[in-house]
Amino acid sequence: MEKVSLPTKTKIAAWWIIILGILAIIQFVRLLFPPSRPEFMGGLVDIFALIIFGPIFIAIGIVFLKSGSLIFKRRKLGWWLSTITVLPLGYPVLAFSFGFLDNFFEFPDIFALLLSFAVLHPFILLLLDRKNFWKVAT
Repeated sequence: MEKVSLPTKTKIAAWWIIILGILAIIQFVRLLFPPSRPEFMGGLVDIFALIIFGPIFIAIGIVFLKSGSLIFKRRKLGWWLSTITVLPLGYPVLAFSFGFLDNFFEFPDIFALLLSFAVLHPFILLLLDRKNFWKVAT
């Protein structure tokens, strides 16, 4: 029997979600190795941030990586997991990562709009192509 390929919109959304997961894990690594600048407090504050935010970023990264891989494996659970978690968890990951970059560069106000689009993009693609995905999913 011939295997039907995943819809293109679903593939794009799955890769986007995997990239969000990688960004979340990078945030954890960034907490492990904070920049050596005088503006950062260091010491106890860094340890507190690592203890509180470290497991959160690792969990978000694992959820995004798992949901993206489940979409590629054509599992309905991956679609549900992605649509439920991308909006509430994707925005903080991107805001935190670009907030870190904001310490080094000046971003225009339009950047907030682009950040919102980066989180809405996979969500919209998954919703637009859900009927085609349900046809090929198991």
